[in-house]
Amino acid sequence: MLIASIFSLILCQQVPVSIPVTHELNEQITLHRGEKPAGEESMHPFIVRKIIIEGNKVTRRHIIARELTFKEGDTAAISTLRKSFLASKQNLLNTSLFNFVTFDTLNSGAGHADVRITVEERWYTWPGPIFELADRNFNTWWQTRDLDRINYGFFLYRDNFRGRKERVTFLFKTGYTQQFGISYTIPYLDRRQKMGMGFSISWSRNHEVAYGSMANKQLFYKDEDTYVRKEFSSKLSFSYRPGLYTTFSTEARFYDGKIADTVTSFENIYFAGDLSKMQYFLLNVYVRHDHRDNKSYPLKGYYLDLEAGKNGLGILDGETADQWYAISSARKYTKLSPRWHHGVALKGKLSDGTDVPYFLTRGLGYREYIRGYEYYVMDGQNYLLGKTGFKFCLVKPKIKKIKFLPAKKFNKFHYALYAEAYFDAGYVEDKVSFANNSLNNKWQYGYGAGIHYVTYYDLVLRLEYSRNMLNEDGLFLHFVAPL
Repeated sequence: MLIASIFSLILCQQVPVSIPVTHELNEQITLHRGEKPAGEESMHPFIVRKIIIEGNKVTRRHIIARELTFKEGDTAAISTLRKSFLASKQNLLNTSLFNFVTFDTLNSGAGHADVRITVEERWYTWPGPIFELADRNFNTWWQTRDLDRINYGFFLYRDNFRGRKERVTFLFKTGYTQQFGISYTIPYLDRRQKMGMGFSISWSRNHEVAYGSMANKQLFYKDEDTYVRKEFSSKLSFSYRPGLYTTFSTEARFYDGKIADTVTSFENIYFAGDLSKMQYFLLNVYVRHDHRDNKSYPLKGYYLDLEAGKNGLGILDGETADQWYAISSARKYTKLSPRWHHGVALKGKLSDGTDVPYFLTRGLGYREYIRGYEYYVMDGQNYLLGKTGFKFCLVKPKIKKIKFLPAKKFNKFHYALYAEAYFDAGYVEDKVSFANNSLNNKWQYGYGAGIHYVTYYDLVLRLEYSRNMLNEDGLFLHFVAPL
């Protein structure tokens, strides 16, 4: 799909539209004859008489209404309502249920009007093959281009199940990792649409396992004749969303893992002690405040989160996991001018204990990393990471139509192109094996510049040239927003 989107830039003809998508949203509402012109009416009271929602063939009306910052009967100045329309549009796009959302007014009279919201729904059912890389990122895999380090199989997930924003997923995967899993989430259980829940079950096994790191590179053990790692996990979660931007959740998880006896003889301790098996319960609490204009590629707004949890609750006999941890992040996105944007992020992790097994030790180089250090891992118990970048919009958000595609959910898409200059810095505290990893327990930094292509279905393609503190540089490819 991503490749098709890129080629479509050349093959497709631009379609004129009145309201752009994702970013630089149209902040105007359509004012009809009989209303006061802009400038005179900005402070005049205005009544929302009726809210009309169109285009929602699957999505239930109450799911859309949940994201609105206004309701029928509200009275406010036009300027205030325009801000409410813009915020509501951003909220609806951030549900990932719609490709396009537009607002306008109907049946307007002296100081009142009906508000019409038109949505264009995404494609919600995705059956198809799995073809994914088993390595930490594309750049690490590209060093070897090892086809044995690829996962393939079949998945089926249904977004917006029953039109209630639920998700059901079935997964069957083989290749590097053999895995089977099912999951289900429902965001709203009650009529007030504040309580939600979810559960998942997963089984997996591998012929290879990363059992440690040396020289800030992962160490692997592989046995083609047996599965050296087998895992089972199950999870039950509950969520509470009192407003539009804040969510509280808690999660209880059970983990059961086994490794080959050979792995227990290595110097790096994979589980606790010389054990080849590990079972434990995990409990955590999580709070998120998300006020970004677009969650897949934000340009304005801010984001805060905090997760605190305990690995090992002492419920099982011989439960060896015993670790408290806290992970938090803060991000701020600022629009400096019509084309210039700035973003900054601060992320950190704290955990207790010095006898923490490698299985529960994760620092930088995985989900979080310093740009320029894509080939390295910095395993440790605690870390701090800062990122900042200045973006310039090379191509403002546009809408294109692919004439030869009849499917309306795919033949119209949006895209934009940005250039970014960035600087990242991070520190990983390792209390266990820092003698073998020279990048640990020292500040590291990386910087560079890149081009970002942003398009529909939350797709982001980043091509970046980075340089690190080791005076190494390179060209790196990524598929998510940088911060």
